[in-house]
Amino acid sequence: MMHKPIAFVIPWYGENLLGGAERACQELAEHLYQRGIPVEVLTTCARDFYFWENFYEEGIYEVHGIKVRRFEVDPRDRFCFDRINLKILRGEPLTVDEARSFIEEMINSQNLYHYIAEHRDKYWFIFTPYLFGTTYWGSWITPENSFIIPCLHEENYLNLIGYRKALERVQRLILYAEPEKQLAERVLDLKREPLVLGLGIDLRKDFDGSRFRKKFSLNEDFIFCPGRKLPEKNTPLLLEYFKKYKDRHPTPLKLVLSGGGQVVIPESLQGEVLDLGFLSETDKYDAFAAATFTCQPSIHESFSYVIMESWVCKTPVLVHAQCAVTSDHCRRSQGGLFFKNYLEFEECVHFFLNHPEKRQRMGENGQAYVAKNFQWDQVIERFIEIITSDEAEGSVGVEKKDSSTSYLRG
Repeated sequence: MMHKPIAFVIPWYGENLLGGAERACQELAEHLYQRGIPVEVLTTCARDFYFWENFYEEGIYEVHGIKVRRFEVDPRDRFCFDRINLKILRGEPLTVDEARSFIEEMINSQNLYHYIAEHRDKYWFIFTPYLFGTTYWGSWITPENSFIIPCLHEENYLNLIGYRKALERVQRLILYAEPEKQLAERVLDLKREPLVLGLGIDLRKDFDGSRFRKKFSLNEDFIFCPGRKLPEKNTPLLLEYFKKYKDRHPTPLKLVLSGGGQVVIPESLQGEVLDLGFLSETDKYDAFAAATFTCQPSIHESFSYVIMESWVCKTPVLVHAQCAVTSDHCRRSQGGLFFKNYLEFEECVHFFLNHPEKRQRMGENGQAYVAKNFQWDQVIERFIEIITSDEAEGSVGVEKKDSSTSYLRG
C-alpha cells in the first residue's frame, strides 16, 4: 500500500502522442489508475514534441479519468537551443555556459517547478524521460521523493555532466530493459541499484492479415516498418538498404511504412515503397499480422513497442545490431534477427523469405516471450513493489534540501 499518490512529470501529455516515452507514461499511468492507485500527471501546456509553445490553457484537465495539471511553458531562445543541440549531435565539446544554456532553453515551466516545490512531500514524483528540462529541473527540487524513468540510450546527450548528476541524485532509476540497466551502471555513479520494470503489452487476438492485404490491395511479401519516419529512427538507412536489395535482387518484395514524419522515397522505389501514414489500431495490428517480417532499424530504443506488437501477431522482427535493447530482446526471445551492415541485412531478408517455417517459429517464440514477461498485471506489480519497497526503506543516500526555490531559473 502506497502512502503517497504518484505524480508523473512529463513535458507533454494527452491523446495521440507519437513518442514511445509518452505512450509508456500514459499507459503506465492509466493501468495504475485502473488498479485504484492514486495517480496525477504534471505537465506543460505544450502539445507535443514538435510544438514547444502554449497550446493548452493552464489548468486542470482529465484524460481517461486521470487528473492532468498543465502549466505554462517558459519563453525560450530556440535559435540558441538549436545551435547548441547541433553541436551535441556532432559530438563537439560545449563550454560550461553552453551546457547550462542547453538545459535552460529546453522546454521548461517555472509554474510547474513552483508547484513541485510547494507539494514536494505530497507525491512520489516519477519524471520521464531524462532529456527534458521538466525532468532535469523538477527532479533537482525534491530528489528524495523522485524517481526517473530515463529512457537511456548510447547518445551524446548522456555525456553532459548536468544530466548525469541529476540521474545520480534521485531516489532510484526505473528502467524498461536489462541493457538500459547495464548502460546506467556503466556510465553513472548510482547510490542505489536501478531496477528494470519493463512495459505491458495487450495480448490482443483480433488481428487479421488477410483483411489488411485486401484493404490495401497488397498480395506480395512485404517488410513492415511502423513509427516516426525520421533520421534518428534510421528510416533513411532502411530505405537505402531496401533500394540496394531491390537493385541486387529484383523481387516483388515491398516495404510498407506507417506513422508520422516525412522521408524522401527515391524515384526508383515508387510503387515499391508504400507510405500509409497514420493507421488505426486495427489496421496497424492487421499490418503486423500480414507482414513477412517487421523491421525496427532504430538504434535508440529503451523498450520498443514496435517489436512487441509484431510478436503479439506472431510476426518475427529484424532490428539493428547497434541497438542494445532490441537486439537483446531478439536474443532472449529467439524471435528475430539483427544486422549491422548492408550485407547482413541482405542475408536476413533472404532468410525470412526462404524459410517460412522457421519464420513462423520465430514469430511464435516472440509471442511466447511477450506473454511471459510483459503482461500488464506483471508490470504493475513490479512497479508497486519498487515504489513501496523504497517507501519502506526511506530516502537512502539522498540528501534532502530545504524548500527554497533558489534552484529555479532566473
